[in-house]
Amino acid sequence: MTSTTTTSTALVKMLQSPAGAAAGKAMGELCVSGVIGAGCVTQKLITQEMVRALSRAIYTILLPCFIGTNILKTVSSQGGKLSRSSLCVPLVAVAQSALLFLLAKHILIPLFGLDPDSDEGKVLSVTCCFGNAGVLPFVFAESMFRDNASLLQRAYSQVSFFSVGWSPFFWSFVPKVLQISKKQDSNQNDNLLQRILQESKVFFPPPVMGVVVGLLLGLTPLSPLLLSLDAETKAPLAVVYNSFQNLGKAASPLAVLVLTCSLAFGAGKKLENGTTTSRAAFFQKWACVSVARFLVSPLVMLGILKALFAVHLIGSPQEEPMLWFVCLLQSIMPPAQNSVVLLQVAGKSEEASQMAKFLFSIYATSMIPIVGLVTASLDSLGIAP
Repeated sequence: MTSTTTTSTALVKMLQSPAGAAAGKAMGELCVSGVIGAGCVTQKLITQEMVRALSRAIYTILLPCFIGTNILKTVSSQGGKLSRSSLCVPLVAVAQSALLFLLAKHILIPLFGLDPDSDEGKVLSVTCCFGNAGVLPFVFAESMFRDNASLLQRAYSQVSFFSVGWSPFFWSFVPKVLQISKKQDSNQNDNLLQRILQESKVFFPPPVMGVVVGLLLGLTPLSPLLLSLDAETKAPLAVVYNSFQNLGKAASPLAVLVLTCSLAFGAGKKLENGTTTSRAAFFQKWACVSVARFLVSPLVMLGILKALFAVHLIGSPQEEPMLWFVCLLQSIMPPAQNSVVLLQVAGKSEEASQMAKFLFSIYATSMIPIVGLVTASLDSLGIAP
């Protein structure tokens, strides 16, 4: 009884700290957005076709604009230079997902009595190792650091660098795991150059292209033409930068709307064969993914960061607190929704519906572990939102 009381007191104190308040505010804003999204779905103001159209617009236009302008601003503010630590962040993203996949397939999934080689096991392994690296980290950064422009800009940049490694790895690796292949008929008559360009699209999706363009502009003399870093000088092409920046500002709110509406659609789907066995299997999967995403994943990420620091590839937590925080934040994000899209593309509509329902249960129960881990990370790294 005494230990329970002590734990409850420590939890209350943690949530009442500035870091806990910031993490709670971020999760609270996401919950309110979820209510709005559910209301839009219930009142049929937004349909699944609209969500798919908005998703394409965000992924191909708005998010690249948002990422590209933030990378350009960050690199320009650093005098057109990149730190070695920032260049390691994409490698961290790939290494963490790869290690989690191996742990999930060979240890976690069998530990929970599931078959990792079955179709369901393959989907589960993807759900365990890939978090929502594109939308939620930006949302959390905006909620926590909106009152501190310097911290917010640094957070945006680190999330963008993380996506450079995460996005190509996801779109090239996951289809192979789920055995989703593209039709090759249209490529049989293409020459070698066309085939190479077609295959390269996997490794340079729109968000990554946003990072690449932002880096190229920031590291060249073109940067002063687009962006002025002080009030005395004016960039002659500032109107171009401002236009892309304004488009990018729409990425975060629309992405939250798409996320919450997608989860609302998933919540409305009924599980097939609602027997005790199927519900037990559902709970087994939920427990497996929850342990993977909210316990194993941050431990793996912490191990990777400490290993890179030991070989002097990244700075210490005191030297690079935002890099460490963003990587830890990425490690505790709930599963990526893109797996639902891939299942739909593969023609596995029933599996996609069950995945949407399953993801809703994970997101609905993720509040406490995310808030707790985010609070602990902010406190330990000394970041005051």
